[in-house]
Amino acid sequence: MKLSSTILLFLTAFYLQAQNRIVVGSKHFNESYILSEIIAQLLESNGFEVIRKTGLGGTTIAFDALKNGEIDVYPEYSGTISTEILKATGK
Repeated sequence: MKLSSTILLFLTAFYLQAQNRIVVGSKHFNESYILSEIIAQLLESNGFEVIRKTGLGGTTIAFDALKNGEIDVYPEYSGTISTEILKATGK
């Protein structure tokens, strides 16, 4: 989890470095709030301006916000990505 989160954060920061402002979102449950705040604080400590959009709702709402450019990053479980977003069946 820590390695994948670090890689995701690095890629996001690298991609968005030119604009120096990153919108961090979260889904509507405690762990998502905490993880998004960790991401936000880490970005701020590296010189980024961070806008927080927390409590967006469930996976569909948060992922749609990401696709539509309303947020730049939000924490998500790899299992949720594979089953809910990618519709993987594991077969």
